[in-house]
Amino acid sequence: MSIMMQEILSQKELLKITYQANVSSIKKLANEIKKSKIEHFEILARGSSRNAGELFKYLLETSSNYRVGFVYPSTITKYQGKLNDHTIYIAISQGGRGEDLRIVLKNAKHSIAITNEENSPLNKVSKHNLYLKVNKEKSMAATKTFTAEMLVLAMLASELTNKNIKTYQNVNNLIYLIKQNEINSLTKKLKMVKNLYIITRGKLLGVAKELACKLQETCFINANAYASSDFMHGPLALIDKSSYVLFLVPNDETKDDVINLMNLVKKEHAHVYTLGNYKTNKDVYPFVITFAIQLLSATLSKELKLNPDKSRNLNKYTKTV
Repeated sequence: MSIMMQEILSQKELLKITYQANVSSIKKLANEIKKSKIEHFEILARGSSRNAGELFKYLLETSSNYRVGFVYPSTITKYQGKLNDHTIYIAISQGGRGEDLRIVLKNAKHSIAITNEENSPLNKVSKHNLYLKVNKEKSMAATKTFTAEMLVLAMLASELTNKNIKTYQNVNNLIYLIKQNEINSLTKKLKMVKNLYIITRGKLLGVAKELACKLQETCFINANAYASSDFMHGPLALIDKSSYVLFLVPNDETKDDVINLMNLVKKEHAHVYTLGNYKTNKDVYPFVITFAIQLLSATLSKELKLNPDKSRNLNKYTKTV
């Protein structure tokens, strides 16, 4: 069994620790933010961590007046841009070593760092720190750290929007909803694919982007993720009978939009596959799909006789200024 698969399965236990380790500090932090009257967040992150931030944006903006943006650190580190004193900057980084993120946080009046390493450079300059607590991630592909980032951010969003944080108390158990035989079946259909469109919408968008990243890293597939609403502005023109398209089916207000586009793509005789329709609370549904796409990536990599724990041209930690 690959290290990647071991780390995916370890989430059954580790995510309980993530929840328990953060619930008290998140409640305190959220209360402080609400008292501050600040309503704008900017996320600093790259790769999988940025994908996790997509869920935070949707959770807040669909249930409150809070607005969430994504800041490119180079606007500060390269172009000497200015920070906003009425914004909370959230740096998300499993290793906490990003120099560009550290520079921004060091100069931010309000800042939060979410990391897996408690003595990282980010933690030393941030005003508030939240920790993933999922042990060191050894595989090249982020899995347990990505899900833990989503969990911490969902918990924070829950407290900021006065919802029940206990909704996320047992997300670790959702992995049992995924049947390996279903993943194996989809894997066999995708093992000859070199180019893949991944389409969804809303709260699953970050998960779709994460799947694209995982398939690139572990299977060397040219995968690209789109919101169904964006796919209709250009990419749809590329669809024909040689196209391969995977739809991540939502279980919320965006479901019909995704299905309508799926039917349109089918009319072009493209190869269409779906992942979704798990019966669970819609608030935790993104976590179910996350477990599914992680298992899919690891299983497909094995089917292709590749090593998902090592990749081409990539380093586990990157240094960007």
